[in-house]
Amino acid sequence: MTRKVNHVMFRGLVNKDLRVTYNMTYTNEGQYTNIKRRDNGDFTYHPQFSISISEGFDKDHIFIPNNRYPQFVLLLRKTIKIVSEHMLELFPDTSKSEFDIDKRTLDRFQQEKAMTTGGMTILPDVWINETNECFPALRFETLWGTCKIPFEDCMAIAQMFRSFDPYAFEISLITLLYAMN
Repeated sequence: MTRKVNHVMFRGLVNKDLRVTYNMTYTNEGQYTNIKRRDNGDFTYHPQFSISISEGFDKDHIFIPNNRYPQFVLLLRKTIKIVSEHMLELFPDTSKSEFDIDKRTLDRFQQEKAMTTGGMTILPDVWINETNECFPALRFETLWGTCKIPFEDCMAIAQMFRSFDPYAFEISLITLLYAMN
């Protein structure tokens, strides 16, 4: 039996369409089971979760597989810290409703400060809403998609991930699904 659980963990504050979703597949049959009992009686746990971050329905999104989750969270925290330290240089005109990123500072930032790990890069950018208001943002480029998220939403997502343990959450979901059978 295979069951899928999709749990919306976060909805955007600036980008109201933004969603962070925890996706888990529970399999208790065949080769790819989440939990296996070995011949000696021990159990082996194989995580089968991912995180999906979407700008909205049928819009750009990124997919973070479980084996990249720790690197993603660390990269997000480090990028937020470094962009915060250089916010006024990167976004000199944020007092206006329409602004752009300083291209020279962005180029220098990409060469000197941008971090990449495990096929993932996060860079400063500008997010524009449906009424053409501009907001500082981060652009996520991964092997599994790209998206742009307002900086304020990124800070909230990073804070949420500080206290979230995806492995413990998966085990609690497996326990719940097992109890329902």
